[in-house]
Amino acid sequence: MPTAPGLPPTVPSHGLLPEAAANLRRFTRAVSALRDLPQNPHSAPLIRQILRIPALATRLVGLVPFPLPHWYQTSPDEIVVRDRSFNAYEYRHFGQFQTRLNGWIRPISTNVHVDLRFDGRGRRDLGLKGVVSRQGPLTGTLHFTGTDRVGRAWTLQIIMEGLLVNDDGYPSGGTLRITGTDPLQRMATRSVTFPQPILEAPTNPRDRRTRRSRQESHPKP
Repeated sequence: MPTAPGLPPTVPSHGLLPEAAANLRRFTRAVSALRDLPQNPHSAPLIRQILRIPALATRLVGLVPFPLPHWYQTSPDEIVVRDRSFNAYEYRHFGQFQTRLNGWIRPISTNVHVDLRFDGRGRRDLGLKGVVSRQGPLTGTLHFTGTDRVGRAWTLQIIMEGLLVNDDGYPSGGTLRITGTDPLQRMATRSVTFPQPILEAPTNPRDRRTRRSRQESHPKP
């Protein structure tokens, strides 16, 4: 069982460290893939981006990393069934190798509704239910549940309110709230209102002693 990093929260209230800012950019791009999937429901890169959302979110709140199914790849001879009565794209055992996708995604008016489940080898699985805005600022709620290969459970809730995302993926406005639990019975919640400055990365103090002084302070046995 991996342990959660013993570091301060990666989303401090006064700004974000560069590593957290990079994860946040990846996170917003992954969430945006939900908007693009109805236009290209066969896209393996978009589906893999969606798979990354919970792992990136747990990094932002400092929980044990969310378990992901094995590498996802679509098969060229498979099709996505469109249920015309509900105007939704439905997946039925979509994929090849060790991970299959079931569920549906449905654009309705200004939102995209989603109910997907990835089934991997052993007990690995990942479920996603929620809704996200189709255009403009990112607004919506996503619920994730997942288990690893031995059945340990994770839960995650992501709430976005008016996230204004720049071209580089970094938000310039809005609110992001992430709540989750991991198998260590740890619960973490982070709520951030943007804009937030990106802080400078901490640096180790430079040892200004001469080489001889360093050798004298650490003599060889």
